[in-house]
Amino acid sequence: MTLRLVPTLLALALSTPILAPASAHAATIDMKIDRAKVAVKADKKAIKDDKKDLKTIQKLRKKWEKARVKGKHELEAKVDVDLSAWARDKVAEFRSEVKDAAAEVTKGGGIPAPEGAKPPVYGPGHEVAKKPGPHGPAPQPTPNAAVAKDQVDLHKQRVARDHLIEVTQKLGDLQPRFTSGQAGPRAYQQKSKLLRELRRIAAAELHRSEGELTEDEAQLDRLKARK
Repeated sequence: MTLRLVPTLLALALSTPILAPASAHAATIDMKIDRAKVAVKADKKAIKDDKKDLKTIQKLRKKWEKARVKGKHELEAKVDVDLSAWARDKVAEFRSEVKDAAAEVTKGGGIPAPEGAKPPVYGPGHEVAKKPGPHGPAPQPTPNAAVAKDQVDLHKQRVARDHLIEVTQKLGDLQPRFTSGQAGPRAYQQKSKLLRELRRIAAAELHRSEGELTEDEAQLDRLKARK
C-alpha cells in the first residue's frame, strides 16, 4: 500500500506549480504600496498644515509691521503674544520631525548619525535611483542608498530645527526692549528682519513637504507598475 502511494505522491508534487515565491512577491509589493499610500496621505496633510502655518505667520508679520508704522504699541504687544505661540508650536513641530526622521533611519536598518555630523556622501553601493531611461523604468534604490537618503533627510531636519531655534532665541533676546518700551529704531529693524526670516522658514518647510509628496507619489507609481 505504502509502496504504491509514494510514486503517486511524488508525481503529484512534481506536477503542481510552486506559487509561493510569486505570491510572496505580490504580497510584498502590496505591503509596500500600502505604506506608500500612507506616506502620500501624510504628505498631503503636512502640506495643508504648512500652508496654514505660512498664512498665519504672514498675517501676524503684516499686523506687527502695521502696528509698528502707526506706533500702536498695545497692538504690537497683542501680536507678540500670537507670534510667541506660533514660534513655540513651530519649534515643537520641528523637534518632532527630527525624531520622526531619526526613526526612519532606524526602520531602514541604519543608525541615526550623531548631532552635528555631516550628511553621508553617496558612493559605490549607495547610488540613488535615476530617472527612467529609454530601456526601462528607473532602478530601485539599494537598501544602503535608502538609508543614506534617510540620513540626509535627518540632517536637513536638524539644520532646519536649529535655525528656527536660533531665530526664536534672537527674538526672545530682543523682546524685553519692546516690553519695557525701550526699543529703538535698530531693535525694530532687527525684529522686522527676524520676522521675515520666520516667514521664509515657514515657506521653506512647505516647499520641503511638497517635494516629499512628489517623491512619494513617484515611488507609489513605480510600485504600482511592478504589480
